[in-house]
Amino acid sequence: MALIYSHKEADCGGSLIHQCFVLTARHCTDNRNPDQLTVVLGEYKRSVAEGREQVHNVSRIYRHPTHDIAILALQSSAATNRHVQVVELSKDEPEYGSAVVGGWGQVESDRGPLTSQTADVLQYVHVPVVPRAFCNLTTTVDICAGDASSGSYTNACHGDSGGPLVQKRAGRWRQIGVVSRGPASCPAASRYAIYTNVATAYNWIKQTIPSIERQWRGKGLFGLLSAFASRSEGNDYSISAIC
Repeated sequence: MALIYSHKEADCGGSLIHQCFVLTARHCTDNRNPDQLTVVLGEYKRSVAEGREQVHNVSRIYRHPTHDIAILALQSSAATNRHVQVVELSKDEPEYGSAVVGGWGQVESDRGPLTSQTADVLQYVHVPVVPRAFCNLTTTVDICAGDASSGSYTNACHGDSGGPLVQKRAGRWRQIGVVSRGPASCPAASRYAIYTNVATAYNWIKQTIPSIERQWRGKGLFGLLSAFASRSEGNDYSISAIC
């Protein structure tokens, strides 16, 4: 899981899809130059320096021409370990059913982004992928996810944009979506959020990063929830790639 800062303010989420590249939402890069963005990997609690965070400057931004998706090229490569892992991307349409989204976004519903409180600690929630009609979507470019039976809004919100939606397929966790948009203020009257469909942008991603598939190892929940699964100390870093 990546935390993206814009002008030194926590702004969006992202996912490490290659040791030199981070996937996020295109709108997270609007009116921004690479030198205005910073990517933090291995983050868990924002207010505490835990010693496993990796801070990376951005050398280039690749924006999809039509989808709300972008790739950030890192100036230096990420060192993968138990807290920082590369996520495998899905090439297939998502299945209806359980998925997981995480981030440091707004934690209170019914409040606008300017008055809301964002999370200090990495949050995650299970949300089901549902038919696109629930979000009034008419194309396969986006995914609809959310639970109408929930007693309150439990989904991605402001500040979670660009973060990954992942689903377990054939025993492997794969990223199926990128947090894109949802109802204003994440109101309790709505339960759904919209995610850019990774599968529809996969060919563009592969053209941008030809070596991407060599990075995939299918390890667990790719470090998105590693902070919850393992709080042990130690830096068991792997050998880094050269960007």
